[in-house]
Amino acid sequence: MTNIPLTPFGIVGLQKIYSHKFEYRLHKVELAVHKMGEVTATIYDGDRVVFVAHGHDDDQAIRAARAWIDERDEVTSEYDLHHAA
Repeated sequence: MTNIPLTPFGIVGLQKIYSHKFEYRLHKVELAVHKMGEVTATIYDGDRVVFVAHGHDDDQAIRAARAWIDERDEVTSEYDLHHAA
């Protein structure tokens, strides 16, 4: 049996404790909670990692990931069909 240190929050010896995946605007986003409570939201375009957002909790990491995706998906006025010329 291995000696893995325990804390009030569970096992610390594991790199990833929690993982969740979802899609947002055609990007796959994978959330992972790491030791010490850091949360990352890894953004994929297909199989390629394009950005990793960090947060103190999952809500903060998700907001950062969505903001990053939204920035890149903004349509400039010259290509916006609904923009008044």
